[in-house]
Amino acid sequence: MKNEKMFRYCIFFTLLFLLGCDTIKTVKIIRRGEVDQKQFKTQIPFEFKDGLIIVKVGINGVEYNFIVDTGAPNVLSTELATELKLKNTSKQKVEDSHGASSALGFTTINKLTIGGIDFLNTGAAIADLKQNPILECHHIKGFIGANLMRKAIWEFDFKNKMISIANSIDSFRIPSNANLVPFYTDITGTPFIDMSYNGLIDKNVTVDFGYNGNIETSTVVFNKLKQSKLISDNTCRFGCNSFGLSGRGNNDTIYDAVISKIKIGDITLTDYVVSFNQDKSKSNIKLIGTAFFKNYRIILNWNKNKLILIKNNDNTSTKAKGHAISCGFAPIFEKGILFIGMIDKNSDSEKQGLKIGDEILEVNGTNYRNFTQEKYCEIVNNNGFFSFETDTIILITIKRDSQELKFKITPN
Repeated sequence: MKNEKMFRYCIFFTLLFLLGCDTIKTVKIIRRGEVDQKQFKTQIPFEFKDGLIIVKVGINGVEYNFIVDTGAPNVLSTELATELKLKNTSKQKVEDSHGASSALGFTTINKLTIGGIDFLNTGAAIADLKQNPILECHHIKGFIGANLMRKAIWEFDFKNKMISIANSIDSFRIPSNANLVPFYTDITGTPFIDMSYNGLIDKNVTVDFGYNGNIETSTVVFNKLKQSKLISDNTCRFGCNSFGLSGRGNNDTIYDAVISKIKIGDITLTDYVVSFNQDKSKSNIKLIGTAFFKNYRIILNWNKNKLILIKNNDNTSTKAKGHAISCGFAPIFEKGILFIGMIDKNSDSEKQGLKIGDEILEVNGTNYRNFTQEKYCEIVNNNGFFSFETDTIILITIKRDSQELKFKITPN
């Protein structure tokens, strides 16, 4: 499988409810809300950074950076909730996309404005977003979630980086060759779709704009495909280079396999790379993210439970590149340290002896000692880590158990 030259962190912000004493109260908070205007159509720009959709949101006359995330309900940072003097009206145990659970407070935002459209009395979770260093780089104060989005029809034009929001589907230009994908929802309004891999049905795949990856599902599906001899080409990696709402995920074994035919509604993908992870989440997380959706103009119609996809152009590829680890390892930054987060099995990185958790001190002459959040953000905002050619030999210095070690790595 061909790998990209630059690797990034995968980011998951799917949020799932678990059973708890306040579940009924929390569900009522999440389900309430309305749009002040009866007839409306607006268009706003968005930034597309690290595969995340970032928009300006107005609350009490002040604008904040929010991420649009169909895989979660609204979320406010603890700092913003304090600034707005919002208090918890219920508490709920929730689970993020890594299977990590925590108790979050839930509140109601009286008015939240996007592009001049006022969303009233919408529910939101309150969470510590500082656990994710990427959010701090982009000054994120919250998430626009599916519970708010389902009150309107949304169009995402990734080519022109514009979002349109309207009360009626008649406001949108839909060509006759548009692809249609039916979806169903949970209590938050999050859309789920069914897909098939070489004829094997995979149900309950989250349409997740808070996930900057491609298609990821469970090893249960992978094992069924292997047993039925429906896949042949696959690679394996171990570790973690992703963040959820509760912070960095646990180390995991992930398989990447080429699927010769994938069906999503009336869309057919050929020779497409899918990732398969261990089922550590109680809710068996399966995701399709912005790395896939960015190739389309997308309309989310909660009135009809339809996902409408229009290709950006006639040359949009139906084939995916491999996961983004061109050198056999991927870094991750947490709590002021840059370290090895993930390693490809059978890569030169593994053969030479790199290990998960090794602190990265230097790569090809670039010093990463005394790494800080500010330095990390500077790299993130300049388009990511280690953008060298795939045929470049990598000279890396790491620290392990207080000892500095040097390695010479040949990329995959």
